[in-house]
Formats: sequence, C-alpha cells, structure tokens
Amino acid sequence: MDEPDFYIECQPLDHSVPCIGFRFVEKDKRKMDLERVKKLGIPTGPLLGELQAGKTITLKGKKISADDVTDIKEGKVVAFVEDTALNSNCVKLAKDADILVCEATYADELEEKAAAYKHLTAKQAAMIANEANAKKLILTHFSSRYKDVDQIKEDATGLFNNTLCAFDFMKASL
Repeated sequence: MDEPDFYIECQPLDHSVPCIGFRFVEKDKRKMDLERVKKLGIPTGPLLGELQAGKTITLKGKKISADDVTDIKEGKVVAFVEDTALNSNCVKLAKDADILVCEATYADELEEKAAAYKHLTAKQAAMIANEANAKKLILTHFSSRYKDVDQIKEDATGLFNNTLCAFDFMKASL
C-alpha cells in the first residue's frame, strides 16, 4: 500500500498457519526553513510550493534549489513481527525501525518450546532488534504461563537495552 504520506510493506513469517509481518513507513518530508526563504527574498505563493515539492526555481535570474531552503525530515518506521519462528524476514521488517513491536512468547529457558510452536523467545526478539538496528523494542504476545513479564524483559535487555514490555492500553512515542 502506498499513500502520499506513508507506505506499508509486508513479509511472510514462519508460523503453523500463514502469518504476515508489517512495516509502516512514514515518507520523508521537506521542511521549509523560513529564515533562509526570507533571506533569499522568496515571496509566498507558488514558488514556495515548487521548492516544497523538491524542484528548483528561478527568481530574478538566480536558480534556487529546494536544498537551499529546505531540510529533509526523515520519516518514522514502526514494524510488527508477531506469530513467527526466527527467520530472515523478521530482520527485513525491523530494519532501522524507530519502534519494533515483536512477540516474545517465551523466556529463553523455553527456547525448544518456542521452536516447536513457531514462536520467539525474548532473546531472539532482542537479536532481531540488534541485527536490524532498531531504536526501540516493545515486546508483546506473552505466554499465559507468565504471571509477570520480568524474566522476559530481563532476557531481552541483556542484548537490547531499549526494551519495554507491552501492556493493555499502552502508548508509545516515536
């Protein structure tokens, strides 16, 4: 899906039933530097729109490129990796994500069970975040066997420090 301000990518995951992971990518935007615009004497109107669109304009015989008066604001990325065994698509989805929301169904001590049921451990989720160069990891999809998620968080933060465990109605900032 490709929209004016964002696009969505997906990759198949490895679970006992077909599952797909998602990556929501906000497109980069040009941000006008009004101080530079004023200094160059560019009037408000269509010329600013051209610059905002990344085009070069001519004003009083002088060429002004979009780079002269705009800065690129990099878009944010949020990735979701759920219901899967460890596979290369997990890292593709999480690549350079600002937030990676990833399952951690089991603590590391149950790695064999995770493999048998095609789920991830907290350590595997942290490995994905590290390899993908994610900025923040939010763990979710915990097995109901856990009364609290302290062990899961501890397993993950051993490899990836910026880790949180999701909870009902949680809000995360980009």
